[in-house]
Amino acid sequence: VMDFIVEDRAWSMRPRFSRLTGPLREAEPDPYYIDDKRRELAWLGERLWFCLPEADAVLPQVADHIGIRLGTIVDMGLQISEDIVVMHEGRMAAAFFAFPSGWSPDDKAGQTLTEIHGPVADGEELRQASERITAIMHGGGGPWSRYVWTISGTEALSLHPAYPRSQPRTLDDLWFRYEYQTFDTVVPGRTSVFLVKTVTQPYRQYVNTDTKHEIVTRVINSMSDAVLTYKGLHEVRDILNRR
Repeated sequence: VMDFIVEDRAWSMRPRFSRLTGPLREAEPDPYYIDDKRRELAWLGERLWFCLPEADAVLPQVADHIGIRLGTIVDMGLQISEDIVVMHEGRMAAAFFAFPSGWSPDDKAGQTLTEIHGPVADGEELRQASERITAIMHGGGGPWSRYVWTISGTEALSLHPAYPRSQPRTLDDLWFRYEYQTFDTVVPGRTSVFLVKTVTQPYRQYVNTDTKHEIVTRVINSMSDAVLTYKGLHEVRDILNRR
């Protein structure tokens, strides 16, 4: 059973990282994820990946660093459960991101972290921290990890904006969704790799006590209207408070 990762504190966009003590990625790729990545590729194709020319030169080091065979960024992503992003010279230089949460990977090609976080509601803290995060990613002091979570109306791993957003009506329609993000420096001062494992579980199965439900509800009730709109959580908040 997954650990309960929701902290009992008011919602904040400020990113918090932990020093990673375990591996950067799962040792054995989960066939469920590889199959789902192939399905997403068949549906959305080049909306899910890109590789700028400057990234080609560092892909061998990235592949070596995470212990996979060198190939195109898509080939590399199909060897692991996680989505993969390569940051180079402060910009998103390559990515194969099959399971985005409300954004389209091809829109982010060449962007800095500050630009990537531009659309985030109440994201001023996050944008202000973006240069510091980039310095940490390239700084060689890692590896690092963090969790990001939300509540969704679908078990689908992909919440790409090309898909219609589901309309949950009861607690039984809700899914707890989290991203386990790990990142590490590949070429000090220049290049880092960012991996994201997305997991969905039925809400009642993951939030399986009254105490946990109260914590999740408190956190979502602390979100501003702008954040609720950005994350599509207005209906979810109503459902949680009706219970």
